[in-house]
Order: sequence, then structure tokens, then C-alpha cells
Amino acid sequence: MKAEYLCKWVVFLVLLVVTSYAAIADTLQISQVYYDSIGTESGGEAIELYNPNNFAVNLSGYSIRTESADKDITFGNNHIIPKKGYFLVADIGWSTLKDNNSWVNADYEETMNMYNTDSGIALVDRASSIVDAVGWGDKSLINDGLYETEPSLGVKTGYTLLRNKDTNNNKNDFIESLPQFRNNFFITNSSNSLNNQNSLNLSNGNNVSITLFINNTAPFIDEISLTDDNEVTAGIQILPIAGKNKTVIISVIARDNNGVNDLTTVKALIIADTVQEIELVKNETIDSTKALFTAVFELPYFLESDIYSVAVTVYDAKNVQVQATADFEYLQLAAIAFDNTAYTMFEAENNTASLLGDAELATLDKPTLQNIGNTKLSFALAAKGLFNGNSYLSAENMSYSFGSTNQKNIIGNNTVFDDHVTLDKTQNLAFNLFLTLPSIISSGIYTGDVTLYAVPFEE
Repeated sequence: MKAEYLCKWVVFLVLLVVTSYAAIADTLQISQVYYDSIGTESGGEAIELYNPNNFAVNLSGYSIRTESADKDITFGNNHIIPKKGYFLVADIGWSTLKDNNSWVNADYEETMNMYNTDSGIALVDRASSIVDAVGWGDKSLINDGLYETEPSLGVKTGYTLLRNKDTNNNKNDFIESLPQFRNNFFITNSSNSLNNQNSLNLSNGNNVSITLFINNTAPFIDEISLTDDNEVTAGIQILPIAGKNKTVIISVIARDNNGVNDLTTVKALIIADTVQEIELVKNETIDSTKALFTAVFELPYFLESDIYSVAVTVYDAKNVQVQATADFEYLQLAAIAFDNTAYTMFEAENNTASLLGDAELATLDKPTLQNIGNTKLSFALAAKGLFNGNSYLSAENMSYSFGSTNQKNIIGNNTVFDDHVTLDKTQNLAFNLFLTLPSIISSGIYTGDVTLYAVPFEE
């Protein structure tokens, strides 16, 4: 699957005239918050904004509200966030005090005061209306308006809150991530190209002669590919393995016009329920400018079925970097297992027999059912009965229950799913089997199978 690649030059020389900006942009988002820096709280904090609109937005009159001030940060007339682009605002001194010198410079620096616990921020427009907000910690301790629905969980020192989606619920929308900051020069797609800017009437201007020398070019990402378990369907689909981690191979084809040896480091962030950072190794030199980098990572079997992403960063010898992302679908898996493969029942004095389970996998004589997939399950049972030569014990004499639920009869080979009993992923459940013996039955050892069916539970 080809990934759209991004590129940029080390030297930018841009003549750009902007005649107007949209007056309304209520879809601006807070895309990343770095509130607990490693080195210093004064000069080390940053807030990243994203503009999903197809037009640039002038931030003049907008502000950032924090616990410490209604207008902790105030934007000016020259603060422009491009269409489909980013704007990075940071604390005064960011350019020299940021935790990592390779991070991009801020588009604007101003003194800001964000708290490390039980706090939040909000982007406020010219009419003093809240456009977006994100909070972290205990919502009872956070000012109104500084979070959406539920605050996100706090992050460790040196990590950011990174927006993963937008459902107007911070707890669902933000994840803990290693910092990957973006500013005005981060290109999200070809629509940000200068060739696509509005045509400009410069007929009355003077001609200017420009000579530009470029001594280094940024690397390119030509392709990101992952283990694909369904090559028939478009995109990348990864199928979990029941009860085990799934090993996934990631391959990146990168190139650099300065030569393949200028490609120094390739890293990937696997953005799922948590964020993994891995470093890829050079697997093959394709030609003088291009190389293949590979690595493996693991996904747990119980990871929820959803669309996830991989963010790849390639660095060259001068620490110039380029980034690109690829999405993958982690498929749904319905799978169950017992703690043993065979069980024994003994006749009791009252013409009954029972097999009582528990929720412990270690007790092999007591049936335990385990969900080893990534979705909640509901169940149905079927059986043909038990046999001893020509003697037969009908399935109508058999019943079952899960945990402490009421007994239910097994109706032969007819499977009727019971939505009242469900088993969530990674959970265990006791399985109980009961027999009522006829008053006249030949003695001996009776054997047979009980088949348990499981399907994804539909809410």
C-alpha cells in the first residue's frame, strides 16, 4: 500500500501574498499539548493547533485560556494557520530551552502557564466562544470550559497529549505520545503546495532576480507497508492471533537525493491503544539514493478492532526529518478456549451427574471458559448426546449454566444464542454441565461431545 510522502527543502524561499482569510473557523482543533516538560517549565511547554479547513485562518483576536488566566496567550494579526496545516505556540525561550534540539521551532512564543495536574486549556475565538478544549486529570478540580465531556488521563513527564480522533470527549480523543511537533512548515498533503495558492496579480510589481543555492535536501518516504493478512481488500488488514500477540513487519522505503548514506535514522510510532516507538534498521540498499528499512512490533490479541495508524519519521545526517503516516485495520476476532480438552463426570446417588467449573485456569478438572479474542462474546451450545456402545443418553437429559446463571437445557444440535450471558475480552467464566439420568439405563462409561459456539455480541 503506497503511502503519500512528504518532502521539504532545508532552505525555504517563498514569496507569498495573502489577500484575505476566512472570518469563521469554528473547527480549529487543539492537536497536541506538551504541559510537563523535562528540562524546564519556563520555556519548555508548547501547544499545537490544527486547521482542518480548506482555507487559511488568521488567528488575530483568538486566545488560549488556562487555569491561570482567561487570556494566557493572545494571538496577533500576523499569526496565520494555513489550510490543513499546523501552528505551534510555545513558551518564551522555546528555541533554546526545548527538551530536544531537533524539535521544530515555534511559530509564536509567549509566556504561558499550564499546570501539570488536574488542569486544562481552551482555544477561544474573537467572540469569546470556546472553539476547542482539552483537560487532563480530575474534572472536579478543572475549571469549566477547559475540557470536553471527560478530561483525558494525565501523561508522564516528557510526553504529550496527542489528538487521535475528535468525538468531543477528551478521554476518548487524546492519547499519551512521544512529542512529534508540527509547525507552519509541516506539509500535510499536496494541497499545501504553492502551485495551488490563489493566483496573484503582480503585474505592477518590479522584477526581482533570485539565486538560490541548496546544499542539502530532505529525505523522502516513498512507501510504508505492513503485514497484510487480506491482500484482496484494499488497505492493510491485520488479523489477530487467538490468545497470542501478533507479530507485524513494518517496511519503509526511504530515499535521499544526497545519497543513500545520508539516511541515518528511521523511527515509527505505532499509535493504537498505547503508543509504541520503534527504530527500523536498514535491510537493503535499493540504489544510490534509496534503501529499505524494516522492523517488527507486536499487537496484543485483545486490542480492540479499529483503524489505527503508524507515523514514520526519517532523519538525514543533518537531522533534517520528514514524516508520513499509514493506517491499518485490526480485524475483529471471536475466539474461545477451555482450560482442558476433556472432563469426567460421575453419577451421583440421586440419578444425576454434574461438572462444576470455576474462573481459575489452574484447576484443570473444573471447566473454565476464556475469551482469547478481541470482542465481547455471546454463546450457544449443541450436543448429540452420550454413547456407550448401543446405549444412548439423549442431549435432552443435559443442561448447562455459565457462572451463577440459571440452568438451560441443551436442545440437541439446535444452536440458540443467549445474549444474557456474555464474556468480555481477556475475561474467564465458569462453565457448568448437568445430567439427569433415566431411571433405567445400562451401566458403563458414556462418552460424547458438547459443542460451544461463540459469536461477537451485538449491543
